[in-house]
Amino acid sequence: MNHQITLSIIFLCHNNQYIDVAINAVLEQIDANDEIIIVDDHSNLSTLAVLEKYKTNSNINIISSDKIANRSYNRNLGAKHAQNPVLVFMDGDMVM
Repeated sequence: MNHQITLSIIFLCHNNQYIDVAINAVLEQIDANDEIIIVDDHSNLSTLAVLEKYKTNSNINIISSDKIANRSYNRNLGAKHAQNPVLVFMDGDMVM
């Protein structure tokens, strides 16, 4: 019996210059049932423009935080939206 583990990778993002590099690195490594959740913490327009490119990807869910600079809240917000049992937390400047 094959028990595949599915992941929810939760990125915290606030004006991360290389968020696209981090997201693309994860996209290359995940399976179809895995998901990426990006919790945006009031980023500037250039970061939001980068995130906009990922809105059509069905594996990616972009959430806007309603609290500024509250990492614990933002992690919990991402976890609340997760569909999979295993959560992986990453910062927007981490490349896996």
